[in-house]
Amino acid sequence: MQARVLVAVSFGALVLAACATDSRVAATGEVDPSFYGRWRNVETKIYRADGTIAMQPDLQCVSEVSQSEAISECSFPSGGKSRVVSRFVSLTATGYELEITENDGAPHTVGSRSRVEYRIAGNRRFTTVYPQQSATSPVVKVEATYVRD
Repeated sequence: MQARVLVAVSFGALVLAACATDSRVAATGEVDPSFYGRWRNVETKIYRADGTIAMQPDLQCVSEVSQSEAISECSFPSGGKSRVVSRFVSLTATGYELEITENDGAPHTVGSRSRVEYRIAGNRRFTTVYPQQSATSPVVKVEATYVRD
């Protein structure tokens, strides 16, 4: 059970990494202001190092994205909650990198980074997160779909 909770908490951090995106770019080459705001996940697929794939239908996360950071609050099926804060390391029209600065459920992840690719189609945002790899992380990739909340 403890390993399952750890994966869920670590996953919450990955959901945060995937949450704050919009592919539109202003004429100046800067990220469009609609990139920022509040997003809610609607579907998540986790790819593990052992080759298995898991869906997370009951994990609910809402994220607030500002110009410098993203804050994600997740509710787990078990009733637990998680809050993760990350800062943008880089941000482009098609991807970004985040560094976790606070994770109340998994403090050992502070300082870890994730690379994220994204695209927008209509009112949905599709992300693919590539978390920083470590000997203790079973997740190699997370695909998620979000809607503006």
